[in-house]
Amino acid sequence: MATFGGIRGLAQAFIRSAVAKGLSSTATLKSLVDGGISYRRTNMLADYREWGQVPRKMSAIKAVRRDYLPSQSAYVETTGKQTQPYRYQITGNIYNPETGERVDFTTNVVSEFGLTPNQVYDEALEPIKASTEAYKSEIEHYTIEAAFHRIGSSWD
Repeated sequence: MATFGGIRGLAQAFIRSAVAKGLSSTATLKSLVDGGISYRRTNMLADYREWGQVPRKMSAIKAVRRDYLPSQSAYVETTGKQTQPYRYQITGNIYNPETGERVDFTTNVVSEFGLTPNQVYDEALEPIKASTEAYKSEIEHYTIEAAFHRIGSSWD
């Protein structure tokens, strides 16, 4: 049985996709209900607004120098559940030269305080590098897709 967090996580994945495709919030909610996922409208609208910020703020976080802290305007303000005030979402791909296979990955780094892109990459890629060495693969590309800050938490 799925927990509420699991259902909301599933719905949020759909919302991210809907925002990327340009669906309205009403059409998104109707699609969720038609798909058998009940979702409180106020929660859905909060998630929709949150994920709607990501495309606009993506270029801001990618433009930050690797040794500088991002400004507050580069962060998506989130009401979502996260264990620490800051969360960074990193995407990339891994290539296995033996099989010719490419695999996309997404990972998150959470922190009590803001991090520079270099610090985020160090934290995120350390466990991924260990697995790529075991499978004789290499990380081809990686980038910070979004940076989140929990609403109500202080900006250090």
